[in-house]
Amino acid sequence: KKESKNTKSWLILIMSNNNNSKEISESLDFLNINVKNEIDEHQQYYIGLDCKELSEKYPPYFSNENKLHVMSLLDENYEYEGNIVFTRWETLLVPVIFKSVNIDDNESKTVIDMKEDVFQYEDYNTDEEYQWHVNFAHSKLFVAYHGKLLAQDELQVLEHPILGSIREKLNSSIEKKRGLLQKFMFSTISEEEIEEIYIQEQLKDSELNRNFSEYTVEEGNANPILIEGAERRLKLDTKEIYGNKFSLADKETITDAVEVLDKKSDLQLRSNIIAIEALRQNYGVYKVIHIQMLLATAYSGFRAAYLRTKAYSANKYKDDRSLKCRVNTGLWGCGAYGGNKVLMILIQMIAAKLAQVDFITFYTFDQDGTAAYNEAGEIFNLIDSELDNCNISTIIQLIQKKNFKFGESDGN
Repeated sequence: KKESKNTKSWLILIMSNNNNSKEISESLDFLNINVKNEIDEHQQYYIGLDCKELSEKYPPYFSNENKLHVMSLLDENYEYEGNIVFTRWETLLVPVIFKSVNIDDNESKTVIDMKEDVFQYEDYNTDEEYQWHVNFAHSKLFVAYHGKLLAQDELQVLEHPILGSIREKLNSSIEKKRGLLQKFMFSTISEEEIEEIYIQEQLKDSELNRNFSEYTVEEGNANPILIEGAERRLKLDTKEIYGNKFSLADKETITDAVEVLDKKSDLQLRSNIIAIEALRQNYGVYKVIHIQMLLATAYSGFRAAYLRTKAYSANKYKDDRSLKCRVNTGLWGCGAYGGNKVLMILIQMIAAKLAQVDFITFYTFDQDGTAAYNEAGEIFNLIDSELDNCNISTIIQLIQKKNFKFGESDGN
């Protein structure tokens, strides 16, 4: 990180590893200098990988019979194309002042809308937008993807099997780091020598990099993980099989719920993922610290998506043009974690505004979700119109005084 700053090199260089995997670099030469600096400051890790090689070397491993059945419906001769990008970020500092306009982009406003539906991946004009979908993550990325559960996190991996390959590559990284640690466990060499050896080993194998990590939360701080270019190979109708119902469904029901998407169409079948973990189930009223943590997490994930949209645009066009950044989300943290729907939607609205994303779309699932969206929208519109240039800590305190309460886990 220090070296890249000192040399002013905006080409993100990926270290070659000892297994000759194909890794991809990107140029940031056409980025605005402020955006370059922000990426350099907060992006802890970048790696671009060849999708075909990743899927073959680290095939996803499903242990649940119904998930194996879903995989059996896909074309076994399907070959992935293109690249997939993995980035991991540190917690970004939330802006001190709330602004009603996006000062980075000609004082435009973040457009907020809603659809009463399950999470969707709709076609969009890839010459105008770069779209992101929130992953309602566990602290360990995709940790339960292979098992019997089918909540939002696991569903996202099932529809994008290449995300399972990302998890398997992370598993390989964990084993390699553990093996290297065991070498030093009874060593008599100094800590400085161990550190030097570790640095040399990282040069040989990028999987040993400390920031190539499974953790979306570490030591209490958010570490959003963003994944770009994940091919979506199927669409699953989850009306009858969501959550714990999935493992109990018969094969015929599962088959009827699957729509195979194995076809090539540019970026239309590729998804970009923002993996952020909400607060786990708690009790009573949300405290200021809870709201601060949730806002910091959502802001960090959304701002990282904004910055990666700028980087992708610069790499694509080789000039100063930029695609619009759209975040697709929903009732983040309101399922198994029992979050308050109104508060969790409101926090994401504020985070999107602070992060200066162009659009944020909420999928509210049902009438209850829509009612929560409308209530959150009323509060947000009041903040947006009456509290422009207000200190964000004051806004957080005003929100806390509404005494939002934690809900109950839905068991999924």
